[in-house]
Formats: sequence, structure tokens, C-alpha cells
Amino acid sequence: MSRFLRTKLVVVVGVVCVLGSPRATADPRFATSVSRERIEYPGTWSVTYSLRVETGDSAERFSVAAELPVLEVAGGGAPLQIKRFVLEGAGAVLGRRSVTATPGCAPSAPGLFHGYEPESEGLSVALPANSESTLKATYEARAFAFWPGVDLDLRFRLGRPYPEQTAGPGTVGLPRVFKAAGPSVVRRRSGIRIDLQTSPASSYQSLARAHRIHRGRRITIRGQLHPAVPGQRVRLAWYGPGSSHRLATIGFARSRRNGRFTLSGWRPRRLGTYELWAFVRPSTKEFVADHRCPRVFRLIR
Repeated sequence: MSRFLRTKLVVVVGVVCVLGSPRATADPRFATSVSRERIEYPGTWSVTYSLRVETGDSAERFSVAAELPVLEVAGGGAPLQIKRFVLEGAGAVLGRRSVTATPGCAPSAPGLFHGYEPESEGLSVALPANSESTLKATYEARAFAFWPGVDLDLRFRLGRPYPEQTAGPGTVGLPRVFKAAGPSVVRRRSGIRIDLQTSPASSYQSLARAHRIHRGRRITIRGQLHPAVPGQRVRLAWYGPGSSHRLATIGFARSRRNGRFTLSGWRPRRLGTYELWAFVRPSTKEFVADHRCPRVFRLIR
């Protein structure tokens, strides 16, 4: 399923001097920081990423977007939820932009994606000469059980100032990206990321590009758990023609010592579009129940 982007531009009321053309001068100095070094799950945590800007003898104009990487998985959202993006110090805000990507887990359950809706917040700023200002992006960690290796590094991406009609040209070398190293995750409880594939091949989410499998072929399902939890029972289920608007269980697989699992011999019967899901429900408190957004295929003659 595609991600739908919606953008809104808010012009901040105020009088800011933007006249004149950019001068050949040294760029301002930039430095990043983060408010905490560690976060834990479960729990609610606030994390603030900062970009400090020190200008020289010239005033500066540019835009900054705060971007957090999305989860590297189909149907993945963002691992943290943005709460606010502000400018503190001597500068002024010329405009604000917000871009939200709406992930979709599956046609049958679009809202079952992992994490939060990814949001990129942006500010267009004017900073006076010989001043210090700080852009602060505050995020919240609350409902998502982090997977191993999750990327919590924030990217501050510099671009042209806006609104273009009134803000004037940018004054720093563009484009530029500054990475703020995020906190490490202490997992008292962990989610389990499930990688899934089939033979013959299937697709992730996109119905328009869904692989085709001929009826009568036996389908082998293979997967990998992260972390590699041995002995974990994995439920494999399908949604599609004849499933009566609910998931129908194909069978159960047991993960090996390396976290891999296999289920062979599935042979769907009715023609049409199928979703293949995977679920885990751990028996220990070390992990939480988790799922994998489905693979999709079309069964043809």
C-alpha cells in the first residue's frame, strides 16, 4: 500500500527583515545534542533533539526539517512520536511545514502498522547576526515495543527558506544534513520483528504489483525472528477468497535456535488476492506479542 503524503504550510504572523541578497561569508556553526542517553520499554519517555546555530557577522535564512527514520519493515511507521518542533533564542520563524506519511499494513487492516505515523516537521527561520539560536524537536516514546537495532538518530535537514515569495533566498550552503545521535534502548521487554518470504515469491502490500502464483502450486513459507528467539511458536494465517472477512490459520511453525522457521505444503484453492500474515505470542515476559504485516499474491489459473 502506498504512503499518502499531505503537506500544510502555515505562515507565521510577524515582521521579519528578509531584504537583500546572500553575501559571500562563512556559514554559521552548527552543533547537535540529545536530552537523554537511554530510554526503556515499557514506559513513557520524552526525548528532545537539538540543533544549536551560532551565526557570524551576517544574518542567516534557511529552513530545517526534523526527520526520524521509519522502521525498516513493510507497514512500518516511526519508532517515536513527534510532539513539537520549536525555535528558541534570538531567531524568528518565517513559516512552518508538516508532512505526514500514512503507512498501511494491509488492505484488510491498514491501521495495523508498527510504530507511529511518520511526521516530518519543518521550520523556516531568520537568524540575526552574531546570535545563538536552538531548534528543538521533542519526541515521545510510549506504545511501541522497540525491535533490536532500531534507528533513533534524528536528521536535521537544511533547505531553502519559505514562503518563497517573501522569505528570500537561503544564505547557507544547501542542501545540508546534521545527524543527532539518538538514545540507546534498554529493552526490559522487546518486540519481535518477523521477516517473512515465500516460495514461489510473493509481494509486500502492493496489490498493483502483487506476484502471481498458479493454483495447485504448493507454497513454502520461511521466516526469521529478530531477536533470534528459539522454540517460539509462530502462527501463520491468510486472508482472502472464502475467508469470511477474518484470518484463517494455515498452521504453526516452531523457530529453530537461529530464529528461523519454515512451513511447507500450503496450497490455497480459490482464485483471487491473498494476504499471508505471521503472529507470535511469547510465553515469557521478556517479549511482547507481535505480528508481521502480510505478504500479498494473486492466485491464478
